[in-house]
Amino acid sequence: MISPERAKVMPPASVRAVSVMAPELESAAALIASVAMLIPEQLADRGGAPNIAALALNMFAVPTFLVRQNCEIVASSNIGPALLETSRAFYQHQGRLTVRRASDTHALLEAVGRVMTTGTGELLRFLTRQDEASALMRLHGIPGQPLVIVAIAELRAPMLLAHGWSTAAFGFSAPHAALAESLALGHSLAEFAETHSLPIGTVRTRLKKLLIQTGTSSQASLAAMLQRASVIMSGAERLANPPKGRRAAGG
Repeated sequence: MISPERAKVMPPASVRAVSVMAPELESAAALIASVAMLIPEQLADRGGAPNIAALALNMFAVPTFLVRQNCEIVASSNIGPALLETSRAFYQHQGRLTVRRASDTHALLEAVGRVMTTGTGELLRFLTRQDEASALMRLHGIPGQPLVIVAIAELRAPMLLAHGWSTAAFGFSAPHAALAESLALGHSLAEFAETHSLPIGTVRTRLKKLLIQTGTSSQASLAAMLQRASVIMSGAERLANPPKGRRAAGG
């Protein structure tokens, strides 16, 4: 529940901050705090603590990071690096979570400092020049640790999904998974056929197979079901099948 009171220190005009209670962030924070206390220092030095923290961050279906007061990234959820690679607003600079606008980066640093000092979570709204929300960022401190969880939802960006997520969810073959994932993104059969240089008849045959496999009765109902499934798989599939050769940021 978001309180109507805004933070005492107001950030620049492109960001709005309010206090926020986030039970799921509190659960992740408590888990990370307990892990930090239980892991031997020798294991922590070898990266054990950040790696286990990354597992806790994968509780969320949005890109989530564990940062220090200077916004240095200690760990991230599996979809965190993908956001930093594709986002127009957020990226990693010298190991730190950074915003394209310098003033917004300053606002983020101030917010992290406030959360770390007061122990009260905050929600940052990143606004366009038309005063419309373009991204939401939730911050929550780790009890007894100089760390903050940062969860980011870009409101105008496509959902971050690993290739083949529908195979993990439904067991589709590669050709059928490609069509399913295209439908979930709102593409038509004709667009898929053109993109993959396939006869429309072949695509329609694959659609019929997908309808049978999923128990749906129409292309529209199939697409709607796949879109709902993608919300879960945006985090779960990457947790089960992390991209090869990519480690959690700072891990």
